[in-house]
Amino acid sequence: MSLIPQSLEIRVSTLTACVVIAAAGLAASCGRAAALPRLPDTTRGIHLAMVFDYAVPPEFRFAGIDAVWSAARPVAGRPSFYYVPFERDLRNDHSPQWWEANHPDWIEYRCDGQWATEFGHPDAPLDIANPAVRQWQWSHEILPALKRGYQGIAFDNLNLTNDHARCGHYDSSGNWVNQYAGPGGLERYQQDVLSWARYMRDQLHQAGQLMGINYSYTPEVSRSLNLTLMSLPDLLFDEAGVTNNGAVNDNVVSYAKWQQIFGAARQIESDGVCYELNGEEPQETRSIPLNEREWIIANYLLIKGSCTFVYITGYRVDTSQFNPVQPGGLVQDYGDYYPFPEYRLRVGAPLAPPRSWAGLWSRPYAGGLVLVNPTDGSRRYRTRRPLYPLGTFSRAHRFVVAAHTALILLNRPAG
Repeated sequence: MSLIPQSLEIRVSTLTACVVIAAAGLAASCGRAAALPRLPDTTRGIHLAMVFDYAVPPEFRFAGIDAVWSAARPVAGRPSFYYVPFERDLRNDHSPQWWEANHPDWIEYRCDGQWATEFGHPDAPLDIANPAVRQWQWSHEILPALKRGYQGIAFDNLNLTNDHARCGHYDSSGNWVNQYAGPGGLERYQQDVLSWARYMRDQLHQAGQLMGINYSYTPEVSRSLNLTLMSLPDLLFDEAGVTNNGAVNDNVVSYAKWQQIFGAARQIESDGVCYELNGEEPQETRSIPLNEREWIIANYLLIKGSCTFVYITGYRVDTSQFNPVQPGGLVQDYGDYYPFPEYRLRVGAPLAPPRSWAGLWSRPYAGGLVLVNPTDGSRRYRTRRPLYPLGTFSRAHRFVVAAHTALILLNRPAG
């Protein structure tokens, strides 16, 4: 979020909608991009960005929160992003009948003739390749949020694999237009997503505001394609993170995928993109054990640059939800503030970049040492001086790091 670090120059965006933006009173000049908001430098310590904040009273000030991804309301003094699903109608302001009567050529269908709906939501699936749709998103969903004081837009659910089986749409005369079925269809979808993302980034930068996207490294597409999308926003929200979206009985990523996640995160950070590592676990949030929290925080410290954030949540029981994501009525526990003690660890600043030996990754900090073992076998490590493992009051020189676990070793015991 430039969210871009102070030490990096703001990337200059192209002028794509000067007239619309200037008419809304959001840009200081039609000839150049306005300066973008900034976040605090994250080099020292642990920095948090909440995913949502809808369960937090507006008068509550949560210490240590640098930003809110998808904020219920803009808050002075803290960068707040407004939530917009990237390829469907946000508010569901209109019925399906309204869309079919007023903009039938904007609606995306699957090849079976049904709407290409997402996650069971009735929101209209929109054709993001259509310039009129992009302009409608900008004027109907984004500009009003920016005028309310939001400093950026958090676009949700971006993907490069056509997750919801979009096939095409009908034109204004009722003729079928194939877009993504058959040979070359997936490639067309991917280019449309990239084109849409560039358009929105340029619009927002010209308005002096930030773009965030929710996108996680996807092994099914090439590294270059992943990095092309991941390098476009100011803030990349990696929802899957290193816990596989907190999937029940499957919240451990393979070593190969971990390497892809780690490498991509470090690459985009070096390019000036801010990175948020989401730590979602399959338990109820208050029951997430220390070793799982340590895995997330240690990975964050290993990856961390000068504009990197983290947050940890689990699930909660809510049988009233029409679309629970886990068995037993469990839904994502976003929106509330859980002040885990690990957020306050006095690790200081990193003393060197991450390094690896036989698959065991380490990084020294002013306040201790981080060890991350993403491999399938245990690894041994001996420190030059005795350190305190997290959660203990006794020092040691020698440590065993089990497969897919991490250790945070401190100069002093954690309070």
